[in-house]
This record gives sequence, C-alpha cells and structure tokens, in this order.
Amino acid sequence: MKFIHIIFCLAFLFVTSCDDALELSPPSSISNASFWQTENDARGANAGLYSQFRNTFDSKLQWWGEFRSDYWDWGTSGGAWDWGDFWMNDVTPATSRTNWSNIYILINDANLILKYVPDIAFSNEAEKEFILGSAYFMRAFSYFQLAKIWGDAPIALEGFESAAQELELTRSPVAEIYQQAKDDVEQAVALLPPANPGQEPYFATQAATNMLKADLYLWTAKVAGGGTADLNTANAAVDAVLNAGYALEENYETVFRDESSSEIIFSVFYSLIEAGTAEVANDNKNRTTNGANISAITLHGASFVPEQFRDTVPTQSGLQWLILDERFVNDVLKPADIDARTPVIWQEEELSIGEFVWINKYIGEELNGLLQPTSDIIIYRYAEALLFKAEIENALGNSGEAINQLNRVAQRAYGVDNFYAASLSSEEIDNAILDERIIEFVLEGKSFYDIRRFGQAFTRIPSLVGREGEKNGNILLLPVDQDIINRNPKIKQTEGY
Repeated sequence: MKFIHIIFCLAFLFVTSCDDALELSPPSSISNASFWQTENDARGANAGLYSQFRNTFDSKLQWWGEFRSDYWDWGTSGGAWDWGDFWMNDVTPATSRTNWSNIYILINDANLILKYVPDIAFSNEAEKEFILGSAYFMRAFSYFQLAKIWGDAPIALEGFESAAQELELTRSPVAEIYQQAKDDVEQAVALLPPANPGQEPYFATQAATNMLKADLYLWTAKVAGGGTADLNTANAAVDAVLNAGYALEENYETVFRDESSSEIIFSVFYSLIEAGTAEVANDNKNRTTNGANISAITLHGASFVPEQFRDTVPTQSGLQWLILDERFVNDVLKPADIDARTPVIWQEEELSIGEFVWINKYIGEELNGLLQPTSDIIIYRYAEALLFKAEIENALGNSGEAINQLNRVAQRAYGVDNFYAASLSSEEIDNAILDERIIEFVLEGKSFYDIRRFGQAFTRIPSLVGREGEKNGNILLLPVDQDIINRNPKIKQTEGY
C-alpha cells in the first residue's frame, strides 16, 4: 500500500472548533435591546451575522455534507479522536460535531435582526432590505441544514435575550422545518438585491437565494414527497440563476484561483490575517473581514510539507490527521489525461518517504514566501446550477434537456462535445449526474446530501451497505449531542439513538 500524505488546502477545514457553545441557543452577542437604535447598529449586526455564518458552517460543511460519504480515512497522525465515526457512519450522541448550538446562535442573530431592524430608520431603504434579506437567507439556510442533518428540530422565530427562553423549545416535525425554510427563502428573494456576477460573492443576493431555493425544493421533491410541484418550483428558481449573468469558467482551475470568478454565486470570505476586524496588508482581496483566526487546529502541518513544496502547498503549524481513501482516489478520480479536474483536485510526487499527495483546489495565498490556507469557502457556483437543472429536468421526464445541461459540465471536464449520449435512459442520466457531482464538488461538502437525494446511500456508500434498518431507519440522520439534551430535557433524542 502506498504511503500517502494528503495535505488539506481547505480553508474551511482549517478551523475546527471544539463545539464549546453547548447550550441550544446561548444569548446572542448582538442581543442587547439598547444596541438597536441606528442604522450603524444594524450594519454591525449584519456584519456579525455573516461572521457567525462562517463560524457555523466552516469545517462542518465537510463533516455533515461529505465525510459520511466514506471516502476518507485516518492520516499518518490521526486515529485518536472520534472523527472516524462519521465516515464509518457509527456516530453516537457523544461523537464530536453532533452539536447544533452554533446553528441556533446564527438563527438567533437572524431573529434579532428581524425583530429590531424593521423599526430602525435608514437613509437608504435598499440597505435596510439587504440586511433583512440577509437575515431571512441565513435563517432559511440554517433550517434547511437542520432538516437534512437531524430531521425534526426546534423552530425558533423570536430572538432569545435570556438563556432561560431556550428551555421552552422542543423538536418540531421535519415537515415544519422545511416549510419554515421555504417561507424564509421567499422573503429573502423579495428583499435581496439582484445578482452581481464577478463582484464580491460574499453577500447574499437574489441569485444566491434562488440557488438555495432550488437546492431546498429539489431536496423536498425527491426526499420529502414534494413531487412535481416542488420540482417545478426548483426549476423556476434555477432558471432565474441561469439567466442572471453567471458563466461556466473555461478552465476548472480558474474557479479556485480567482475568488471573484463569474462562476461563483455565493462564498464565504477568508483572509491572510484575521483576528477581530483587520485590514490585511498584502492581501490581494483588499477587503476587511471580521471573523475567527484561521490558525486554530489544522489538518496539515508545515512539518509534513517538504521544503520544496512550501510555495505550492499551504503550510501552517499543526498535524496531518485525515487522508482521502485510496479507493476513492483510484476508482472515482479519473486520470488527469481523461478528466481535466483531476490535477486541480489532487497532485502527487514520489519522494523517499513515499508518495506525497496534496489537495490542489485550495492553494490559499502567499505570505513571506509560504502559502497560507486562506481560500474562500464556495457555497454555490454556476456549475451546480447546471447540474441542478439537469437533475430537475430528468426528474420531470425531459431527458433531452437534462443531457444538454449535463454535457455542458462534462465538456469542460473531458474536452469532448456531447460526452453523454442522448440515448441514455432516465436512470443512466441520474447516475451520470451523480457521478459528475461527486467529482465536480470534491471537498465542497455536498456528496453525502447528493447521494441521499438520489436514493443511493445504501448502495454507493461502503459503510452503509445493508444498514437501511439501523437506528429505527434513522441512520442517515445524526443524533443530538447528549449535552444539548442534558441542558434542555424537552429535546428528545433522534429516534434509534
């Protein structure tokens, strides 16, 4: 077996919080009513909202949306923690990252904005609408994640300004969670500004919200019994994105090198030096940011990056804990001469210690001759809109249009027109779309949800084969962190755990 080092150049894996916010919904940092007086107060709250969004969905996009697809394994320095529970799908209430506290902190921040900002006078009404639209967007995104990850979950619509209020919450049926997300996404679409392709994709827009809307309604159509009605809603939303001026980059690598690419619809900003709010010297993004320091626990380390690669691979103190599973590298990722995405996803060099392999998607930025892991988190991009469109059209019985959209992504990957034949059956088209999604969005936190949405979790994911009935049929959901239940006994554990 090859000795493989996989170096993670993923900004959103470099922040691995300890889930130390253990309450269901701790009092918000922006909860003091005396704060909500002026439009500057509202601006500050909105900046805090975006910062909390990043804090909530940084590395957890991977934990919740990708690790459970079971193409990960322990690296040379790993194995001591419970992270393997995720890719082995043996998660328990004591496993790390089963705590939903940060999501509810984000929801609470959104709720406080929606409570107070309507009564604040603004010199520019469009700015007020943007702040309110952002709150609805963040809340919709949060409830959608809760529904996918835990199923039934509490619904909080009032801003908590004391810790005691959280004790009244219980888990609502998942259908109500989906409906709340749908209600919020409609509000966000109505309030947020139009798309601005290629210009700072760090803020919610109508296009970002329509991507969320398509994602949400496609999921409920296929997973929650929404059927044709939800498919049609998803189709209208994705059409709005496809007509918003975004474009597929000619070169796959450009998406991950140009953070203002016209393919990126919504992303989360990272910067070279982050400690509070700071203007970053030598930062080619030339922006200010307000967020956590990214140099917390890392998934790779300078000591594991040979000196000759330190201007190629991001370096930072820490340990290398995780690797991509060899089965995935060998059986899923195609050779570079077949798929143009492969050398962007991973690279390898033969060294005396064995094969040095690194993720090449997220190369960060240079500081003092070393690359630092500061690549932005991409939430939605145009290639996904095309593949959403293909999936929706195929589900509606329009196989020809599905093939057309699928082939737009395949042409960039393989350099071949009409890579997928028009004669494919509906099932074959679905399998092709899922295959392309898994490769196209490697390390973007989507594959577990994709595999579930296509109904293939128990055939595609090795650690789930034959386990359909486990946990009373809830093995695809997560349990609730036991500390949440200890603090609020009204929260019942996910059935089966």
